[in-house]
Amino acid sequence: MKKFCLIIFLFFVLKNIFAQKEIVLQSHFIAKPDTIWCFLPQNYNETQTFPAVILLHGLTGNYKQWANICNLQNFADKYGFIFLCPDGLFDSWYIDSPLKKNSQYTSFFFTDFLPEMKKSFRIDTTNIFISGLSMGGHGALLFYCLHPEMFKAAGSTSGAVNLCNLYFKKTNIPDLLGDFCNENWKNFSILNQIEKLKNTEKTFIFDCGSEDILHDDNYKLNEVCHKLKIKGKFISRKGNHNAKYWKNSLPAHLEFFNSLIK
Repeated sequence: MKKFCLIIFLFFVLKNIFAQKEIVLQSHFIAKPDTIWCFLPQNYNETQTFPAVILLHGLTGNYKQWANICNLQNFADKYGFIFLCPDGLFDSWYIDSPLKKNSQYTSFFFTDFLPEMKKSFRIDTTNIFISGLSMGGHGALLFYCLHPEMFKAAGSTSGAVNLCNLYFKKTNIPDLLGDFCNENWKNFSILNQIEKLKNTEKTFIFDCGSEDILHDDNYKLNEVCHKLKIKGKFISRKGNHNAKYWKNSLPAHLEFFNSLIK
């Protein structure tokens, strides 16, 4: 009986190991290699394509953050999604910095990361989704606004949608964009970028905890969406800026994405 249980245990362990891959990409756009943790659904094969969900981590996090918060392998198996978790290099803010030549993360993402992921996996390019937490929420919505044609939809949880929030003055953003709340800060803020989705059918989901310091900014983003008639689905629920909240918020994003797949 013990031997049988051991075999079953090893089967599930090995199945998960083979369903997860790490890819390291080097690029002249960024200062150091980027590591991507990839989760494949249990029914993954080379004869069909699969939807993909890109998850971006928060400030000071890394490519392991989302997997440490929740069981991405279980979600991959449940929905049939490929999950791709790149490294935002601690504090890149996922932008092309006007000041640091070796911090061009947006260019890396669209020039190197996305093409490599499409080459490495059987991705359904009509069903690519992107979401993120905090800094990653900013990155996900920024990429979506810049190239909405590349994604089916996007999401943001506890997103840094207003870089001119005084909270960010103490971060590394001045090194990337210059003096606090100058034109660069305003231009990169989602509150301004979101206008690019005006007069389109593109949709996205975003949420923030009612006790979160970023809640007011997300509420303002919701008001901007209403004013511009942009299809943003906003959820305000009890919670703060922490892993417990993000673990509870991700399923809503996945259900939203799944509902859009035809």
